[in-house]
Amino acid sequence: MNTGCAVHPEITAPAGSFDAAVKAFEAGAESVYFGLKRFSARSQAKNFSHDDFRRLSDLAGKLQKKIYLAVNTLVKETELEEAYSEITFCRSFGINAVIIQDIGLADLIHAKYPDLPLHASTQTVCSDTSALIHLKKAGFCRAVLPRESTVRTIIETDKAIPDMELEVFIHGALCYSVSGLCLASGLLIGRSGNRGECAQLCRNYYTDEDSGITNFPLSCRDLFTGDRIQQLAAAGVKSLKIEGRMKSPEYVFHTVRYYRELLDRGFSNRPEAHKSYFHNLRLCFAREFTGGFLSGQEADILQTDFPGHTGIILGNCLKTAGNNFTVKTNTGLAVRDGILFFRASGEPVMQSVRKLEIGCRPVYEAADGTECRVFADQLPAPGDKIFLISRRALDLAETNPLSLPMAKIKIRIKAAAVILPDQAENLSVTLSAAWQDEKIHRKMLCRAEPSRKDDFTIKLKSLLQESGSSLFTPEQIEISKNYFYDQAWFVLPAELKKLKNEFYKKLDLLFTFIPKLPGPQIVSAEKNPSVRFSALLGKRSALGALLPGSVFFPFWLADLPAETFYRSCGACSAYVLPLAPFYETGRYIKSLLSLLDENPGKDFLIGLNSFSHLEIVPQLAHRHNLHYFTDFFLYTANSFSMEYMKKNIPQLSAVFYWPEGSSRDFDMLASGCQAGVPLLKCDPAFSPPLFIS
Repeated sequence: MNTGCAVHPEITAPAGSFDAAVKAFEAGAESVYFGLKRFSARSQAKNFSHDDFRRLSDLAGKLQKKIYLAVNTLVKETELEEAYSEITFCRSFGINAVIIQDIGLADLIHAKYPDLPLHASTQTVCSDTSALIHLKKAGFCRAVLPRESTVRTIIETDKAIPDMELEVFIHGALCYSVSGLCLASGLLIGRSGNRGECAQLCRNYYTDEDSGITNFPLSCRDLFTGDRIQQLAAAGVKSLKIEGRMKSPEYVFHTVRYYRELLDRGFSNRPEAHKSYFHNLRLCFAREFTGGFLSGQEADILQTDFPGHTGIILGNCLKTAGNNFTVKTNTGLAVRDGILFFRASGEPVMQSVRKLEIGCRPVYEAADGTECRVFADQLPAPGDKIFLISRRALDLAETNPLSLPMAKIKIRIKAAAVILPDQAENLSVTLSAAWQDEKIHRKMLCRAEPSRKDDFTIKLKSLLQESGSSLFTPEQIEISKNYFYDQAWFVLPAELKKLKNEFYKKLDLLFTFIPKLPGPQIVSAEKNPSVRFSALLGKRSALGALLPGSVFFPFWLADLPAETFYRSCGACSAYVLPLAPFYETGRYIKSLLSLLDENPGKDFLIGLNSFSHLEIVPQLAHRHNLHYFTDFFLYTANSFSMEYMKKNIPQLSAVFYWPEGSSRDFDMLASGCQAGVPLLKCDPAFSPPLFIS
């Protein structure tokens, strides 16, 4: 056990609800990541309304915490304006960064708001330094690394790109596939993980046709790094991220609390403290744990017998009698706690403790190491292992968000007061302010009387500080006075209140004038000779190689012979080499250079399937017989993504559309595309890999 970390990265906690965010801050997290009702990779979480987001922003500001908006899904062409508007809204009230998957949306936001930090979602598959170099150029300042990253690669990455912040998952659920490269849910049942709708098919049970065995062959254990966070801190990791926006506020609180204690104090010579914190963490939600891939060794990832929460082992059933069973507890147990056991068939039985007895005496709670009788609706068999899966003592009071104030947009207000001599309405008061290049003015003419007390501007300033339900609040109020007579003036308070209310009402109308979505920067491709090679691509189904065992693999690996990838169509011919995602880019570049040297008169059409591959383009820019197409794993779903590819790949021949998208969405994007590089859709008969793992 360690004694705490000398270097402290921030703990970034999941906030699937307002209550979870509050609990994360209370437990010691420096930051939380959250989503609005749309464009979040956890669409089934409670997520945040606009009002609750404003409350979170206000709370985070007061506590000096950070909040990261997750817009970590692909965005369709018809949704771009809404996604842009949502980010604009949140930026106005205060966020510390946006977590983005869609490269087109990222390009748009970086161009419009260069001061807003962008974090590359783990869905972007930042698998090596090449990908991070490219994303850094695209405007990202932090990358959430894949869960498959090792400590060694993290250290190498930090040294290679020291100005790119690294964020690493330290706890929570693992996907069977590399994040961002799973198409199973989207292609099989129409619920795309890239749209926040994953049906978690990897948690289902399946029957092996050969053996007849039914289990959960794709279900992964939960990641638990524990003491390894010291290695991550030393490796230069900026943020330690906890998964779990679909989980309870109690899970968030106790998981953050465990890692907070581990970072700050460690558990050296404190075994009882470690046991308490660790048990609380596991009781809120935990499958079997794995250390994941951090060590670089083959990890024990799968838990094929049961895909759900198992908490901690309470003990074994010693005997049963009537409506109760006897167990000697390995931890405390109380009435209404949740327990789990498995029948001989493997069926899980989850229930609450109705009653406890020690001897023949009813008790509310049994201490660790106590033999007690547990009364429950269903009984295990003698010898069955009993799990404790919830403890009512860990329940936390829910935070009422309505009790907290909402963040407001701070503006600078100017007030100009002018006395107009010899007029019935002898006072002119003008209020003015500006926000996002929009300026507003509100003018009032009224009757003012000489005053022996304070000038009315003191009352006006006090009233302006009270912005009520307005979205705006004054950061500074400047008042200028131009009086014909050098004396104080009195104005009826009702007149001043009316002016203030009308001014703030007019300010709030500015939100109806949020700038419209700017068009993408159009890159002309009319004279691009590479476009002619798109004829070799067809509908993608024939591209790839037949591996031993008659398995068709839709990519080219660096050690596969290039001859089988040669294609011709009319007068056009080339080696068509679709690169595999999550494959070492350096090996590809080395193999491509060899092939180019061996075939100086041949053309090559390279399929790019990751942001790492996009760095091949500038490195081999001097090779004029290299042409490119963006393949289906680069997920082009909107015009901004398409123009981004055209901008970064001069010799681009074609762009494949996002494979989970509908024909209607494809047609809408294709009809609006500028002339030049064609947009292609994969053949419905094409079967891409459902998982890349």
